Amino acid sequence: MSSFADWKDRLFFWTIVSGVVGVFTAIVGWATWATVAIMDRPDVAAMHNAIQMRGPYIEDRQFIRDRLDQAKLSETRLAGVIERNTTAINALSVAMATNK
Repeated sequence: MSSFADWKDRLFFWTIVSGVVGVFTAIVGWATWATVAIMDRPDVAAMHNAIQMRGPYIEDRQFIRDRLDQAKLSETRLAGVIERNTTAINALSVAMATNK
């Protein structure tokens, strides 16, 4: 009789586990389906695209990108100026040393 009770207890346990897994899977599946169904609606998709493409910070992003490009250009020019100044200072130091 004890083997029957063990078998019955295991069956009950696995039935409960299967039920919980099934309910969890159903909830996740429903949430996924609902999200996809909502995002596939034309009005929601249009609103989502409008938010992403015409948000208030798009102009700011472009302005920041332009400023970064200008900063890179200025940095390149400044590096050239510093290199020429260093060369001139070295030449001046050499000229001063030969005059002493």
